[in-house]
Amino acid sequence: MASPGPDRRSRRFLFGGYVVVVASFIAASVYTAEHIREIDVASDEIARDAMPTIRCLAEARHLLGQFEIESAAFAAVPVTPAARAAAEAPLRALAEQVGVYLALPLFPGERPFWEDVRRGTSRFVGAANRMLGQADAGDARLARETFLREVRPAAAHLHELLSRDLDFNARNGSQLAEHIKAVRARGLWLSLSLGVLCGGIALLAGRVVAGQLRRHDALVSEHERMMEERAGELEAFAGRVAHDIMNPTASAQLAIDLELRRRQAAGEPAGEGLERARRSLRRIQTLVAGLLGFARAGARPEPGAAADVVEVVHDVVSGAEARATEAGMTVGAELVPGTVACAKGVLTSLVANLVDNAIKYARRDGRVVIRAAPDAAAIRVEVEDDGPGLPPDLGDRVFEPYVRGGAGDVPGLGLGLATVKRLAEAHGGHVGVRSEPGRGTTFWFELPRAAAVSELRGSRAGSRPAHRARTWLRGPRRSRGRCRRDRGRTRCGGPRADPSAARRWAPPGGAAPRRRRPPRRAPRGTRAGPTARPRAWAGRGTGRRAA
Repeated sequence: MASPGPDRRSRRFLFGGYVVVVASFIAASVYTAEHIREIDVASDEIARDAMPTIRCLAEARHLLGQFEIESAAFAAVPVTPAARAAAEAPLRALAEQVGVYLALPLFPGERPFWEDVRRGTSRFVGAANRMLGQADAGDARLARETFLREVRPAAAHLHELLSRDLDFNARNGSQLAEHIKAVRARGLWLSLSLGVLCGGIALLAGRVVAGQLRRHDALVSEHERMMEERAGELEAFAGRVAHDIMNPTASAQLAIDLELRRRQAAGEPAGEGLERARRSLRRIQTLVAGLLGFARAGARPEPGAAADVVEVVHDVVSGAEARATEAGMTVGAELVPGTVACAKGVLTSLVANLVDNAIKYARRDGRVVIRAAPDAAAIRVEVEDDGPGLPPDLGDRVFEPYVRGGAGDVPGLGLGLATVKRLAEAHGGHVGVRSEPGRGTTFWFELPRAAAVSELRGSRAGSRPAHRARTWLRGPRRSRGRCRRDRGRTRCGGPRADPSAARRWAPPGGAAPRRRRPPRRAPRGTRAGPTARPRAWAGRGTGRRAA
């Protein structure tokens, strides 16, 4: 039978340590409560029995001594009234104190002392009262004999009884105090012992937890590494799939377009089958492009990348003109210059996905507005439409893959907003949505600013406007020709002909930069120099020279 693994043993140890700590805490609490009860009982006995008894007995003994002093006058003849009054006062107080003592609770074993004090007090008080009565009767000689024969021996005996009972109560009080001290010492020792035990168990449990956390961190790191590898494999696989699917569909699309052009040139009808095939191919290309973009959205961001918000939004708005014109919409932008920390293609994908989504669901003759507002650490880009809005129960679920919030007849997979979320979060940003049914929807994303890159570009350009750029585009616009020099040939046209051509747009109030001409070269057989006259180029993009 296989032994349990380290994780299971660690969990068992943690559970056992937890049980021991809890049991120790409960035991310490119960033991402390019991000791506190014992201390309370002992304290009550001291406060209720020992202290009042000791106080009464001590006071009675003091009054007895005072009576003996005052009654010494009865040994002489005659006894004066002042001497009689001085002896009667402590006698009365002594009787009261002994009465209080007799009413107090008794310690175990104190009953014999209590009986002796009661009888001795009764004997002494009786003899003293007879002596005082004889003195009142004027028989001084008899009063003197009673004092010497009865009162003085009874007082001495009572003094001995009071002292013995007082010593007994003092010993009991001292024993109770020692008991309280011992109980406190035991409680302190037990508390320290249980504290050390719980601390040791907690240290061991902490060590086990630290080991578990280290293993967990290692597993998380390994999981992240595997996820990155899987993401790379998924991206490569998506690229291969897109290549394998897009190439045949592109060839089929080209063949269908050529056939449609041939029929159109020959005056023949296009045919419903060809149109349906072309629409199906375009749908396939759209789906594959969406899946490919979603698969690549979680890729690691490019270090040091930066993108100009105004430039990218202008390009996206320009590219959306045809669709906006077809739908009868107005696409506008209200921007503040700023630079975000991501590649230009990433920012283009973010803005384009939101703009395409807005154009899909906005009402006809509606308006789509793109806004960019920077703050200290990030730039927020918002795309607002005046469409029907989102259902109230949808919320942020609209950013999940394959979740769609519009009508079912709108084409799409539901991956555009999911791609936006993955791209934004992969670059340290986040996304959100605000919507009211019947009043439109505003999707937004935030990306960290690239302040250093923005300042560097501003210092190089020197002509970037500091005011808010406001652009409103509607209807078709003629595309500008873009040419570049490549291996002795002039190539023109296409958005990828010149990487810097995307920056050649005139902001409001500024002049467009002049396009550079291709350099001239000296004709064959001549030396290049100040006097050499180059031949003219035959045309754009032909790559051939005029004879």
